[in-house]
Parts: sequence; structure tokens; C-alpha cells
Amino acid sequence: MYYNKEEYKIKDKIEYIGNEEKSDIKNLQISNQGGLILLRIVNEDLGSYISNEDKEIRHDGTLIGKAGITNEELNSSISFDLSIESKSEKKFKTRITLEMPKGNLIQEGTTNYQISGTDELVFKRY
Repeated sequence: MYYNKEEYKIKDKIEYIGNEEKSDIKNLQISNQGGLILLRIVNEDLGSYISNEDKEIRHDGTLIGKAGITNEELNSSISFDLSIESKSEKKFKTRITLEMPKGNLIQEGTTNYQISGTDELVFKRY
């Protein structure tokens, strides 16, 4: 579903549209009973790695370690606003800040973070 192509990069905003029947992540539709909002974060051109010894090269976080990059060098903070508008045109917004990567990217290969529930989010009407 995620490809590292220019057409998939978020320039200004990403907008999911409500769907009364079901969520459809590929078409950016979210069910009125809840659903998922997925984002992928990419760091490009971090380094280079050349090997004549590896029989197979895994293209994940383990490759970053082989290039001599540490988890500490990858640390970054991203933040964005999440806005929700109801059919009755009520608008709510919260700010989400994430410290990335979650976990040990170099050992695990990939990491992910899931916000489940809204206990840690404060939505304000605007």
C-alpha cells in the first residue's frame, strides 16, 4: 500500500472522507464507527552500504546499522494536527507529537506505533 513515490508524499494535508458503511484505507475513507489513519515516515539518503559478503540484503532498519548509523542518529520528533469535522459541521482538533523511531529500528528492522483510543488526545472545538 505504501510506495516511496512522489505522488504519495503529503504536501500540505491528507484528508480522509467519512463512509457510513466501512473504512477503506486505500481510498482514504474512514467508517463512522471508527477506523485507522495510517502514516508512513521515510528518512532518505542516510548513508551508503557496499558488501560483497552478504548473500541477501534486507532492505529495512538492519541495513541502516550496517551503514554505521546508530538509533540515536535517527531520533527525530514529528508533529501534526488531527482535525475531525462532523456532518453537522462541528470541528475538533488535537496536536499529535511523536518521538521517532519507536523501539530499536536497527535490531528489529521495522518499528511502528499505534495510538489506540483517545485517552491521550485532547480534542478542542474550533
